[in-house]
Amino acid sequence: MQVTLFSYIWLTLILICFIQKDSKSMFVLLIFSMLFQCNILLILNGVKIGPGIITALATLLRFAFRKNIRSESKSKSTSSFSKPIMFCLFALALSNLVNGNEFGLNTLMLVIYYLLTLVLIKKRVGLNMQSLEKTIDALIIFVLAIGFLQLLTVINFLPMRQVLTSLIYSDVNNISMSFNKNHIAFYSTFMEPSFCAVFLIGAFFHILMRDIVSVKNIVLLCFVFIAILLTQSSTAYGGFAICMTIYVLTRAKKRLLFFMIPAFLIGSVLMFTVFYDYLVRIIFSKADTMSYIVRSNLNKGAFEAFLSNPYWGVGYGGYRASSLIFSVLSQIGIVGAIAYILVFFYFLKQLLLKKSNYYLKAYSFMVIGAFICLIIAVPDLVSSPFWAAIYIYTAAYNISLENQVNESNDLVEYYRLIERGSNI
Repeated sequence: MQVTLFSYIWLTLILICFIQKDSKSMFVLLIFSMLFQCNILLILNGVKIGPGIITALATLLRFAFRKNIRSESKSKSTSSFSKPIMFCLFALALSNLVNGNEFGLNTLMLVIYYLLTLVLIKKRVGLNMQSLEKTIDALIIFVLAIGFLQLLTVINFLPMRQVLTSLIYSDVNNISMSFNKNHIAFYSTFMEPSFCAVFLIGAFFHILMRDIVSVKNIVLLCFVFIAILLTQSSTAYGGFAICMTIYVLTRAKKRLLFFMIPAFLIGSVLMFTVFYDYLVRIIFSKADTMSYIVRSNLNKGAFEAFLSNPYWGVGYGGYRASSLIFSVLSQIGIVGAIAYILVFFYFLKQLLLKKSNYYLKAYSFMVIGAFICLIIAVPDLVSSPFWAAIYIYTAAYNISLENQVNESNDLVEYYRLIERGSNI
């Protein structure tokens, strides 16, 4: 077994959080662990294991024996949340069983993520509405801070490569990591810009959905938007365009449109004049690049694998495409695709229906933003920023149940009172 400096630090944090009486620190460590995509926590028999799966396993054990939230957790709403997750788990298990696939580490990771979601749906995480929002702000600020340090390091403006390698990018032999390739773009703690986009797009629209025009939220929005531009990722740009369309069609109010429309027009003029060459390189010429050709071939191969066994696929891990849609179809077939569609529509329903809890809409959009980026060009079912968004939503969901607050105007006022009382 091999360990790194990061390993000692993170394993110590897991132990401290696990033995604490208050469980909120364990949950906070869990969602932060999903950011460290380029770190090795342990190497067992040549297999690299990151902090996300180990922290998820520790959190599962920590929360499994914790009391459920109040009787409201058995409501129809909770059932509608847990059933799609259970369906995904069922489709995964049955696909692997039908295809006779071995129960490997990747399958174990996904099973743990599913089980942890089911556990967290009915458990208290020890946070209230205000502290959860502060935690999300800290998460976003951390990604932004590391991202700008990373960007300044790869352009040789800051001499921090050794420090960042030790603490953020310890998987030094991974040639797929953008930091190891010295790629000049914004990708923060993630392997490449498209993975970072999964987090940034969800974060941007979560903040926008808070619907509170405050200095804090405006500053965070501006910096997250700058980070999205600096990713130079067509996944980020496409995800942003789709999510912005959803937002404008469903949630935008006159006072927000007053700021958004001029900003959009100014941004469009700049992109098609000053930054036109950049736009052509990233978007319009994408189909001519080797990356696009490789991704297209992967998707074609995945679709052929799907046709070989359309109902159950070839088993999880049997084929890796370039889009979540093709990955799901090829690996767990039509049944798995239906399961993921149900999960997506659960969150979309929270966003669209007027009866939905106002407080949860912002957290639903975080998941939707991540989901859309996965569909565009991030095929991994164990994508850590996606699961971070899922776990954050479960915390918000339980807080709303525990405080017995609904989608009424009283909730809007309650949320705004929290904002005004915040010291951030």
